[in-house]
Amino acid sequence: MSLKIGSTHPIEKTASEVRLSLAKENKEFLDIIFYNTSKSKDYPKAWEKANLRYGIYSERDIPFLLVDFPQESKSYAIPVNFYEISASERSDWLKGTETTMNLFLLSPNNIIEAMRTLHANALIALELRKVGLNQLDTYKDINAVKEAISQVLAQKNTLAMIAKGKMVSLLQI
Repeated sequence: MSLKIGSTHPIEKTASEVRLSLAKENKEFLDIIFYNTSKSKDYPKAWEKANLRYGIYSERDIPFLLVDFPQESKSYAIPVNFYEISASERSDWLKGTETTMNLFLLSPNNIIEAMRTLHANALIALELRKVGLNQLDTYKDINAVKEAISQVLAQKNTLAMIAKGKMVSLLQI
C-alpha cells in the first residue's frame, strides 16, 4: 500500500475519536500519527520542516514515545501498548532491528496532509522493544496495560517525561 499526501490513511478509529497522537507498529518500526488541530492552511508545510526531538521514557514497563517540536511548543508522550500488536506479528516485531519511523500529519477525517520519515536512534528502538518484552511479562492483557498507562499519566505530564527521558534531536536544514 502506498501512502501519499492527499490520500486517506488506513488507521482505524471511530468518527469521534480524533487523538492528538498515536503510535502504531509497522514492519519497519513505527508509524506515528498526529492530528492537525491548526487552523492555518500553511501548517502542514511548516510541520514537514520543523525541528524536532524524539526519545523514550519508561515507567512501570510502559514505554512512552516522546516527540517534541520545540519551535512550536508542542510535545507529545505517546504510550505504546504491546498487546495492541497482533499476537501473530508481536514476536517478529519485538525481535526486529528496523528503526524507520513514519510521521503522519492527518486531518480529522484521516487525509494525509504531511509526512516525514526518519530512522530512529538504534538504542532508543532497542530500549522500546526491551520495555515491550517486559510489559508483556508484567501485565496480563491490553486492559491491564491501559490502566497502568492511565496511572502514569495521572502522575506525570509530557514535559516531565521529556526531562527524564532519553532524547535525540533531529534538526532540519
